[in-house]
Amino acid sequence: MKRSSNVQRPSMEKAIGKAFPFVMFGTFMVFSQYESKTEGAIYLDSNECKNNNPEQAEECELAYQEAVAEAERTGPKYKTERECEYDFREDDCYYSSRYFSYIPRMGGYYYSTDLDDFDGYKKRYYSQPMYRYKKGYYSGSGQFFGSHRITPVTLASTSLKKGGGTIGSAMSRGGFGKAVSSSRGG
Repeated sequence: MKRSSNVQRPSMEKAIGKAFPFVMFGTFMVFSQYESKTEGAIYLDSNECKNNNPEQAEECELAYQEAVAEAERTGPKYKTERECEYDFREDDCYYSSRYFSYIPRMGGYYYSTDLDDFDGYKKRYYSQPMYRYKKGYYSGSGQFFGSHRITPVTLASTSLKKGGGTIGSAMSRGGFGKAVSSSRGG
């Protein structure tokens, strides 16, 4: 008699059927934990970037100019100067006649040349304006970028691909601090 004739197929199939969702969930969790990273740094201005990257002086200057141009569009917007200065520092906000709101001044910019995961990206660098809030640097969307300038900052590439965005609508619902705390899980 063959040994396989003693196997109880219905009970074996039932056990496999119960384990299948757990196996699939485990596989999904392992692969979802991998996220490509991009490394860059926060600089106060183009001179600071050039001093740390002399071979990339031209890219530093272009990236800074783009960040300055983008800062007004992506920065948090406030109805009053007082609200803006409450979240940022006194005399750190200006009125934008283009957006009819108060916007904090750019506190630096994120600069990266690590663009391996940016398929179809035409430039050799990536830049984004940063805003000083309490003890850290944040994008206009409230994403935390770190507490120190010049030190390498590693971020998920997908968060950079989303772009700066703006949280202007969030200003009327609790300010930049509210957006920051929600982006940091608070």
